[in-house]
Amino acid sequence: MEIPPPSSSPEKGSQLRQALAERGVIVMKESHVVARIPTESLGPPLEIAGQILVRVRNSQRNVTVGVRFEQSESSHNIAAVAFVDVDEVPELLEALVFINKAAAEMAGQQRDYTEVSYSTRDDMTLGFYHDAAKQRTFARLDTGKRAIILSANALGEIQNAIDQAQTYVSERRKAWEPRS
Repeated sequence: MEIPPPSSSPEKGSQLRQALAERGVIVMKESHVVARIPTESLGPPLEIAGQILVRVRNSQRNVTVGVRFEQSESSHNIAAVAFVDVDEVPELLEALVFINKAAAEMAGQQRDYTEVSYSTRDDMTLGFYHDAAKQRTFARLDTGKRAIILSANALGEIQNAIDQAQTYVSERRKAWEPRS
């Protein structure tokens, strides 16, 4: 079963895309891939990385850290990317704990179509769907994009990867902060 894309809302945009689109700014990025989670289809894996983004304009330096989710382009998929700022990560991890628990409780049950998901501020959605007696994890990295279908146990892998990415950017942030 393929989960269709939701209707898009043009007024919402990715923080990362907005930051990168700014003109007259020096942009420095550091990414550290912590996981590549295979998809259920032929598409490329879901890549999860810690990302540090530094914007410098005049003498002002702005450091943003967080977790980047990306699926590369292939003949079956259009590239998609999402960024979760580090201040939103605890809420995301808490939601994934809840979703993982719900998935475990429903596993093996015969049910009608059921979906449990969480959406971030920048319209990335993570969750699972349960149809008949089968469960699949999904990720939608942007409104208007198709969902990336992952195995049922991918929720735990995603949680671990987010934890690792958060640890990485927290340690590396100091290297990018302005020096006094």
